[in-house]
Amino acid sequence: MTDMEDVEGQATSPGSAPSRARLVACVVVLVACAFVQLPGWTALDTKVDLYENPWAFLGRSLHAWDVHTASGTLQNQAFGYLFPQGPFFGVLHSLGLSAWLSQRLWWSLLLVVAFLGMRRLLVTIGFESDAVVLISAMAYAVSPRIVSAIWSWRRASPSSCGAASLTTIY
Repeated sequence: MTDMEDVEGQATSPGSAPSRARLVACVVVLVACAFVQLPGWTALDTKVDLYENPWAFLGRSLHAWDVHTASGTLQNQAFGYLFPQGPFFGVLHSLGLSAWLSQRLWWSLLLVVAFLGMRRLLVTIGFESDAVVLISAMAYAVSPRIVSAIWSWRRASPSSCGAASLTTIY
């Protein structure tokens, strides 16, 4: 059996039905990874108001001076949350979803975008083995760069968007 064959001996390519089932399984695993982290608890973050009151946070990010922090502070990074992260949390907050659920959905989105982007890149450049494509895409999605951008002390960092979507820019 070659790496282009499934367990029944049939050839598999990244577009075949067995490949689509494996693709869905990989996505489910990535989403599960995001949701098993501290179930029910919003993870510690330096931008907690992005989760708890996103529309107010986005409103303050439009101004250089923030009077709501300590005795006032100069905004130096809040503008990075204007898109897509801020509206994502704002819409979910408006729909009544908890901060915990919104945070896990964001993490899931980043992991899945990283996975699907790498899969697409590998298929585009000519990799034909479904196994190689899926294993490589999973390895990228859970690589230290992606995971540390999501599950570090600065979880809400806009840099996590760039790391996850890097493979989609070609």
